[in-house]
Amino acid sequence: SHAELGPSLSDLDFLAEEVTKAGLPVDTHVAGRPLPLTPDLDAVAYRVVHESLMATLEGARDANASVVIRYQPDALEIEVVDDGVPVGDSSAQTEALEAVRKEVAALGGTLDAGPREGRGYGVLAQLPYEPDWS
Repeated sequence: SHAELGPSLSDLDFLAEEVTKAGLPVDTHVAGRPLPLTPDLDAVAYRVVHESLMATLEGARDANASVVIRYQPDALEIEVVDDGVPVGDSSAQTEALEAVRKEVAALGGTLDAGPREGRGYGVLAQLPYEPDWS
């Protein structure tokens, strides 16, 4: 079954629908020419989006979120931003992303997360890749 393949960016639209139903409207956009990703990278990329959106669902109100996946020549860039009002302490959002940050780092990537100027919260991950043409 599809589920056994593990999470993948191909599940992004389904994730966006589910999160929108849960009360956080999500807009997704893919920029660049999608390249074949290794399963590891695909799964971590998906988790960056998933954990970012879950953190916003739990940590903000009145939010809309936007997810942009950019296929750069040598890296996959994932940006998840929201314009929500933090509920309580925004460090809870940052903590939720710590586990994912480690997974991103294990693949040689970086993940920056924190409150944005004005309002809302932003996550930017960069995952270097060699396209998987196998």
